Amino acid sequence: MPINDPPTEIISEIGHNKELTPYLMFKYAIKTELTRKYYERRLKKFFDFIEFATIERGIEIRCNMFIEKAKDNTNWSLSQIIRFLQYQKESGS
Repeated sequence: MPINDPPTEIISEIGHNKELTPYLMFKYAIKTELTRKYYERRLKKFFDFIEFATIERGIEIRCNMFIEKAKDNTNWSLSQIIRFLQYQKESGS
């Protein structure tokens, strides 16, 4: 498979009238499943740290909700990212 070809499940999801969401673009951008899972865990840690959409929501929903909120309030999203990065730096994670 050429590097830029999307995984089959992405094509299938798009082909069934599913919108190309920020989460699906994220999945498409990462080639291997192992790497994708690693980044999903990191995203979950970020969302948990900022206490964003924590009530029984999966990573796909949380990602898409975060992007929508970030579009409306870039200062808020940048502040959350910087807070998390500072926390990671201080904790050595």
